[in-house]
Amino acid sequence: MCGEDYYTRKGSYAINAMIVCDDLKRIRHVFAGFPGCSHDHRVFMYSKLALNPFKYFSGHEYLLADSAYPVSDIIVPTFKKPLANSHENTALNTAHSQARVIVEQTIGMLKGRFQSLKALRLRIKNKKDHEFAVYWIRTCCMLHNMLLDDEYDEEWTVEDDGDDGLIPNPNQQAVATERGSTKRERIKQYVLRWQ
Repeated sequence: MCGEDYYTRKGSYAINAMIVCDDLKRIRHVFAGFPGCSHDHRVFMYSKLALNPFKYFSGHEYLLADSAYPVSDIIVPTFKKPLANSHENTALNTAHSQARVIVEQTIGMLKGRFQSLKALRLRIKNKKDHEFAVYWIRTCCMLHNMLLDDEYDEEWTVEDDGDDGLIPNPNQQAVATERGSTKRERIKQYVLRWQ
């Protein structure tokens, strides 16, 4: 384990945790353990969701993601510039961002309720220490889900700006990109009908 790998662009040490939540802020999947310097998309590509998508997604199910993620069968990202500049794509990006803000609120609730997630005071010297940190993160996520029916105090909310992602291997993404582009276009047309 190399401590430098856990040093982030924000100037601190961290463990990356990918969180997927639903519209009710219930955490549906957490994948933690990569060094804090890891890009979100790289972490996603090693998650069970990406490695075995047909186990977790039917043909009409997908995740909303920011533009750092490439379009695929299960990822519908926002449009990047210059495509983002068209009126229709801007409308989709706006609707997309309004829906995606829920995950940022969920992460804020999580860090507000479990302050240890902001700065886990644990020296990771070996695999056992690393596993303990991952279990700690996962336990906080499970407790978050259990507390969803409790009253929530808004002053606990913490903003989190996330990390940028990498583009995956183009050979592995070619088919998924085509299908994902078609899916994103269908979603855009659906959103535009309601605008």
